Amino acid sequence: QQDPLFQDVAVEQIVRDGNGAWRRPDVLATTPWGKIGFDVQLAPPLLESIIGRQRFYAEAGIGHLWVIDAANLDGLIRQGFLDVVMPQGGVVMGFDEAAASLSQKSGTLILHLVSLTEDANQHQFTVASEPIGRHIVLDFAGLRSASATPMARDLRAAAFFIALRTGDPKGRAAILSTLGAGCGSPDITSAEADGIFGLTATLATLVTGRKADASGFAETGVNAVVNQFLRSEQAGMRPNHVNRAWAPVLARAAFHPAVMPWLDKRGTKTRQLLDAALGEVALAPALSQRLIPDWLPLLGRLFPGLRLAGLDVFGGAPSGTVTQVGIGSLGSAPDLLDDRCCAIRLAK
Repeated sequence: QQDPLFQDVAVEQIVRDGNGAWRRPDVLATTPWGKIGFDVQLAPPLLESIIGRQRFYAEAGIGHLWVIDAANLDGLIRQGFLDVVMPQGGVVMGFDEAAASLSQKSGTLILHLVSLTEDANQHQFTVASEPIGRHIVLDFAGLRSASATPMARDLRAAAFFIALRTGDPKGRAAILSTLGAGCGSPDITSAEADGIFGLTATLATLVTGRKADASGFAETGVNAVVNQFLRSEQAGMRPNHVNRAWAPVLARAAFHPAVMPWLDKRGTKTRQLLDAALGEVALAPALSQRLIPDWLPLLGRLFPGLRLAGLDVFGGAPSGTVTQVGIGSLGSAPDLLDDRCCAIRLAK
């Protein structure tokens, strides 16, 4: 309450959504970037409670942070706490008397960043803790400057991108499960078949200019990663229908300044591959029409700055015509896109 960055601070205030569901965060506050809820967890929570809270706050547009007792770090190895910490990349916020004293002296919120590292060989955990300031706390909650950054910067999103880059299939699946639960996305079992891991790695590669997967391409081989995702055939000459059905998402992302140079880089086939994939979607949009609505909430969660909300795919058109892949209203984003749709011209 002493920190001027946090207004309307309330303790155990009931928060309701439009569907009648409610939660009672231990602390709720308003910041210049939105509301944030803190759940101080002294006992290990149940997995269904973890997923339920994260889904509620995500759908309500409220930043959320778990806060544990930093004076009792040995308790983190209990399963309920592991279910909170490990999908966040092995880190969690902590609070104790030391953090309270630092907060009072500085007049600003200070928490502990608690890190939990597992030694796979010895089946043991190492715990470390360091004080962090309020802006880092807000970054971890996905609030501060979230709309301006192409990729989400909160704990779970960061952990997911790390798992993609290091090629950790179990880690990426576990984290995506909690992220998807908070967005109402399909069950994790369909993520692989729907090309979600490849798509998110491709988008992350485009916005960072560095490969975001565990492939053997060079670190700066952005176009190679994107071309691999978009090519018409996969290994074994299998048709690549699923990946190419995501072309409208890549087309929308192309309007972000960080992405545009890579798609039009000279000497690459990236734009050609994307245009060809868009043409296929125009002729047979059914797969895109299924995939995009199902996974768009999760993609918007991971890539808030790409303005993917409202993306829609309309029906196709016969060869030799011009059709449209509708992308909905962009609100206050005239600097990113003047037109309200992407026109796709098919070869006659």
